[in-house]
Formats: sequence, structure tokens, C-alpha cells
Amino acid sequence: MRGDAIRASKVERESSTRYDTLALSNQISVIGDKYAYDNFMAIRYVKYMGGQWKVTSVEVKRPRLILTLGDVFVE
Repeated sequence: MRGDAIRASKVERESSTRYDTLALSNQISVIGDKYAYDNFMAIRYVKYMGGQWKVTSVEVKRPRLILTLGDVFVE
């Protein structure tokens, strides 16, 4: 699926290691189909700006799904 970035922001979190971690709090809006609405709770990541980002929440606003991104997704 393709979507539109409706909010773009970056969050730097302090880490217990030497390096801070990078996270996003961006929101991506996608047009949902029946499959997307039936399975939105299983959306795990989004490919955005060359990386894979965890989906931290999904808001259903028909006909759209609003995906909020968080940390880098690691399988």
C-alpha cells in the first residue's frame, strides 16, 4: 500500500548505551481495503524514507487507516 505522510517529526531518546536511539512519531495515512480493515491489528512495520519503522498504533478513520510510527523495526 502507499500512503501520505500527514505528520512528520523525529524523536531522540536517551539510551543506556553510548548512543541515543532515533525514533519517529510520524503519521502515515493510507486508504484501506477490506483486507486492511480486517487485519489492521497485524500491521507491524512501514517502509518509509529508506528504512523500516515499527507501527505503534493504527487509527481507523474510514476510508483511511492512520498509522503512527515509532522505533526502527528489527525482525
